[in-house]
Amino acid sequence: MKTRNHCLTTLSLAVSLIGISSAYAADEFEFDASFFKERETGRASIDVNRFKFGTPIPAGEHLSDVFVNGKFRGSLLIKFIETDGDPMQGMCWSPELMELLELQPEAVVLKPDSTQCVSAVKALPNLKLNFNIGEQRLNVQVPQALMVIHPDGYIPPSRWQNGVPASFLHYDFREHYDQSENGGNWKSQFLGIRSGMNAGGWALRQQGSQSAGSGQERKYYHHEFYVQRDVDALKGRIRAGDFFSYSNVMDSFGLRGISLSSDDRMLPDSQTGYAPQIQGVANTNAQIKIYHNDNIVYETTVAPGPFVIRDLTLGSYSGEVKVEIIEADGQRRSFVVPFAGGHNLLRPRRLRYALTAGKYRENRKIYDTAVVQGSLQYGLNNQITLQSGAMATSNYASGLFGMVWGGKAGSVSAGWSVNSLTDAEKRKRNGSQFRISYNKFFPQTGTFLQIGTHQNLSRYFYGLQDAVSFKENDSVFSRRYGNPLKSQYQVSVNQSLGKSWGSLYVSGLSRKYRNSKGYQHSYQIGYGNSFRGMQYNMSFSQNQNLLTGKQDKQAHFTLSIPLDRKGLSSNWLSAAHSRDNAGHTYSRVGLSGVYGSQSQFSYGLSLAKPDSGKNQYSAYANYNLPFVKAGVKAHGSGRNRQLSYNLTGAVVAHPYGITLNHEIGDTFAIVRAKGAAGVPIKNGYGSKLDRWGNGIVSSVTPYRLNYIGIDATYLPDNIEVGATEKVIIPRANTASLIDMGAKKEIIAYFDVETQGDSSIPMFAEVKNEHGRVVGYSVQEGRLFVRDIKPVGRLTVSFGENNNNKCVVSYNLEKDKNEYNIYPAKCLPE
Repeated sequence: MKTRNHCLTTLSLAVSLIGISSAYAADEFEFDASFFKERETGRASIDVNRFKFGTPIPAGEHLSDVFVNGKFRGSLLIKFIETDGDPMQGMCWSPELMELLELQPEAVVLKPDSTQCVSAVKALPNLKLNFNIGEQRLNVQVPQALMVIHPDGYIPPSRWQNGVPASFLHYDFREHYDQSENGGNWKSQFLGIRSGMNAGGWALRQQGSQSAGSGQERKYYHHEFYVQRDVDALKGRIRAGDFFSYSNVMDSFGLRGISLSSDDRMLPDSQTGYAPQIQGVANTNAQIKIYHNDNIVYETTVAPGPFVIRDLTLGSYSGEVKVEIIEADGQRRSFVVPFAGGHNLLRPRRLRYALTAGKYRENRKIYDTAVVQGSLQYGLNNQITLQSGAMATSNYASGLFGMVWGGKAGSVSAGWSVNSLTDAEKRKRNGSQFRISYNKFFPQTGTFLQIGTHQNLSRYFYGLQDAVSFKENDSVFSRRYGNPLKSQYQVSVNQSLGKSWGSLYVSGLSRKYRNSKGYQHSYQIGYGNSFRGMQYNMSFSQNQNLLTGKQDKQAHFTLSIPLDRKGLSSNWLSAAHSRDNAGHTYSRVGLSGVYGSQSQFSYGLSLAKPDSGKNQYSAYANYNLPFVKAGVKAHGSGRNRQLSYNLTGAVVAHPYGITLNHEIGDTFAIVRAKGAAGVPIKNGYGSKLDRWGNGIVSSVTPYRLNYIGIDATYLPDNIEVGATEKVIIPRANTASLIDMGAKKEIIAYFDVETQGDSSIPMFAEVKNEHGRVVGYSVQEGRLFVRDIKPVGRLTVSFGENNNNKCVVSYNLEKDKNEYNIYPAKCLPE
């Protein structure tokens, strides 16, 4: 019983000491060593001197996560040197850490020195520094007055990562077989390729496809082929090559040329989307609280005088924004800011732009027609966003001017477009059109309303494709004898009927063509709800056939029933039935489901019966393997049969070799943990590390914190990793490398005998021949060590200033055993 009591006492103390593993700089703890003496011998069972300043921090460089006031800033190497006292005094102040912390000049007393170690504690006397050796994490507490203030969620461009040189190829192969009842057979193939290379901040991208079939030429065609890179100062990206133009207000087109456009993803979360700018005046040091739909969404403290809040983030584009000012004397004032989002509203002073120039490209042909396009959106104030655009060629010009207004009454978007095309006889053919739309959400009733109209004010409204076509062969004017759209009206209403009553939607569209009498009407009404896990929907639609003028009407009903309890199943039984105004009916029943811890396998079976013709059957199955997606699909009706299969995957070449994956995006990550073959990647949708310890995270979010990790529960016992999760902040269109610092190492336990009456207390330091700490003593004189050689010497240090030492000589190759526990003697040095 004595031995057991001793073990429990020692274990309890060990837990308490581990809790001190991250003491702040200059915090000193005192322990009475006599309290920890063994009952039998009276000797100290624990070397308490090692913990007077918390857990010791070994000298050297530590790859650490840095947190400022609880928020992650980044990862870097932090150097520590040996000190006689507080180990935090040995933390070196570096230029890299100075850049990461972003402090006001008055916060820094001593500048970092690359030639010698300047104590970070002495350089930053007004900050609290704390290093957690167990988590390899540096916590920094900074008074707000000493910080450089940025919008919430801001990440400086200096921390955006270019990644590593890498190339990838994503393929999508499909083959289809068709057999008809008259004996005809037909086979077709499709191959889609998306590939790219990344190096030095530049990204090369290519996208193309090849189709082949009976009597069809087999030829590969490029759809896009371009290079691009970020332009940080303009919060945008430059692109050159064959691509499609991008604009929020102008039509997209293909070209061979160059473009410069903004990318909202480069902005912090608090600056993207739309939210009003809050302005007010505080009489004292006041607390500001902002409410959205009666929920607090923002709090801050401001100095006396005018204040402006530009980094507000709201969860929806409707509701009321209320601002409350609480003065130092307790006085409260409040006001309401009119607010309605949507319709491309931008925050005040926000700018979104796109500039494009080059030669017009359509399909695989490059035309001689040079084209220039530009667009601009600007947030004028809380209610108004201006937008404009222009496009020009040698014989064509178009322009657009519009405005978006948002307020308590809803939001309105209006735009006026004009264009002019010059024909071969130098005659100008002008066109104009007008668009306006309105939307509003009524939170009291759960109603969302959208109304819009589109009016062509001239007989024709020519586009860029028309201008190029005219320049080539004048075929554009055959459109004069067609039937162009003159006007269009549309309305939609989505109505929530309460938690148990489902939702209702109604939509309608009315069009008038210039050479037709009257309007062509279409509408749709639907209702959906769920009951005890079952989901059902019913709808009715009517569309007018433009050629015959007749009304096509159809009613449709669907029902889905979960096959597991509480509706949490991934297996569903479904049924559908439809009927049109001609009396034709169509009925279908089906079974579908998803299996696997990461939904790797999916399947579906269905049987359909039309009122005329033969029964139809179909089936499909898809399986996501770590390195490829495979799918098969079959369909039949009588003697008509169709069969198809598809294979989708990706190949990535990177500094550590070639890795396969079932998917790849434009921005991805490579995970490396050498020796950890088969270990799953967290949130990797089935991806695992291959036999070389490499794996792919197919998609990561650019300019944001991404937490990438591996599942440590699957790590082999002899594999040690520096971290199971790391943080990256990738640029768009890059490949990030996350090395978990895995290594294969020897782990061993030594049951040590000492000479005479001496004994080794707990937490005594164990070093290898090179003086590196490789372990500690645990209970009953047992040493726990890792990352040692098969044959060697270990030095155990303990006592005041580690004056007591003994040496263990070992040969694991000679004394192999199943449990890695070895007897040994620790002899005086």
